[in-house]
Amino acid sequence: MSDVKMMKSVSGKLPIKASGGVSNYMEFTQMVEAGATRIGTSKALSIYLQTSHNEL
Repeated sequence: MSDVKMMKSVSGKLPIKASGGVSNYMEFTQMVEAGATRIGTSKALSIYLQTSHNEL
């Protein structure tokens, strides 16, 4: 997550993709809060099922 924050601080308006190790909803939200605009994960369905389906 600190890598995402660092990239956000120097990227300007470029989108940031976080991937690798994003396997649950808490990690997903932490990455978005850190500045990620895209998430790469093989656990998308699992993450989605952890939400109330209105949050995304």
